Amino acid sequence: KKTWEMEMDRTLTEAKKEGKVVVFLGGSNEVRTALSKGFNEKYGIVVDAVSGSGREQSERLLRERRAGLFLGDVYQSGVTTQIITLKPAGVLGDMEKTFILPELKDPKEIEKIWWNGKLPWVDPEHKTFAFNAFPQAWAVTNTTLVRPNEMKALKDLLDPKWKGKIASYDLTTTGPGGKIMSTIGLEIMGMDYWKQFARQEPVFTRDHRQLVDWVAHGKFAIGFAPETAEVALFKKEGAAILQLPPPEEGIGITTGFGGLALIDNPAHPNAAKLFINWLLSKEGLTVYTRAGDIHSRRLDVPTDFLTPEIVRQPGVKYFDTERED
Repeated sequence: KKTWEMEMDRTLTEAKKEGKVVVFLGGSNEVRTALSKGFNEKYGIVVDAVSGSGREQSERLLRERRAGLFLGDVYQSGVTTQIITLKPAGVLGDMEKTFILPELKDPKEIEKIWWNGKLPWVDPEHKTFAFNAFPQAWAVTNTTLVRPNEMKALKDLLDPKWKGKIASYDLTTTGPGGKIMSTIGLEIMGMDYWKQFARQEPVFTRDHRQLVDWVAHGKFAIGFAPETAEVALFKKEGAAILQLPPPEEGIGITTGFGGLALIDNPAHPNAAKLFINWLLSKEGLTVYTRAGDIHSRRLDVPTDFLTPEIVRQPGVKYFDTERED
């Protein structure tokens, strides 16, 4: 056996003695169930999944720390909470030291396996890892109110004829709203773009379903920053809506809930190590991708079953938004 295979065997032996791994899991129920089942079936180790929003999970972790309790092992959810809350509080450990697989350590394998030829660290200290990369959804339109050639670029949203006809997800929140606002403002169009957008008198919501519902029923012609999964559900029901392809100026790439970090001083260190290597393997990320309908940063994970809007396309200018700055 190769050295890394022997290390995996040793880690598995010790992980079985620990019996379980405690993972703060974000995303859908389907993803949490698939990951827990996949890991347990492969190694016989239970995944104690802690669900909840990023705010709820971080509050729990910080409460435990204040009480001197170290109960968790791995944090797998959106990167915003990890970078804004958990990293400054000293909750995140040195995940890089847990890496065993060649595609996480060998530069030649890394270049071959990962999109853009490098490991997708979010921060310079390598605390947070973004293992998904899919285009931000920028607009959904009602096809009876907007012709396809009317909305090809971000600048098209500023046409006076759309004044009062745009609904938008709240751009001041963490997650897709804040991320697309910062990407477009800082990387693509400049912050003055948002002043012009505000003059269009958009109506905001913090409900992803409501946003798409408004467009589907013609209350608004355009929905800005929709959630692809919600658009897909409405299209399945026959709604006359279209999620637009990336705009001419380019669009951001996001990881969604695909952020991974080791919790400092993990309760089950070997099980945590095993879970991290399994999740970032081709097998683990295929399980995640199938359950979550998300494009992986691993280039060897299949994409033929994904919703087309989720898949990165050649020739499109993508801005990688998963950076601490």
